[in-house]
Amino acid sequence: MCDYSIESFASRDAVKGDKLIVREFTTGSRGFCSLDAPDVAVCVKPNTEIGFDAPVAFYDRGKLETSEFAVAMFVQVNLGKRLQHHDALQFPDGSIIKLTTLKAGQYAHILQVPVELTRRLDAACQNVFKAYEEFLEGVKD
Repeated sequence: MCDYSIESFASRDAVKGDKLIVREFTTGSRGFCSLDAPDVAVCVKPNTEIGFDAPVAFYDRGKLETSEFAVAMFVQVNLGKRLQHHDALQFPDGSIIKLTTLKAGQYAHILQVPVELTRRLDAACQNVFKAYEEFLEGVKD
């Protein structure tokens, strides 16, 4: 997803294989953009797996820190609080950092995007409706 702080920018959804860079937008928030379109925010869906070219660097209370991990799962936090940053990364050890704390200039790539729940629900509903139609046809005979 794209946090409220970059909603005013052009954006697109992330796709598997995207090569991205962490960018600081003019709002002061950090997020992803593609290498060839730095003014277009790339919105990542929850449960997307992201790989970085090096262990992830981020700011913790103004001090630059480096995670021991170069892979993370995109998650959202504090969803009940509208004007807070929600986009975050969860590392394999369970620790979470907000996306806006990432050091700008880091390279990342989308390893895996989640299957859309709506696609699965649509397919399940279609199967139910088909079975129901077949049932009705059997009742008529």
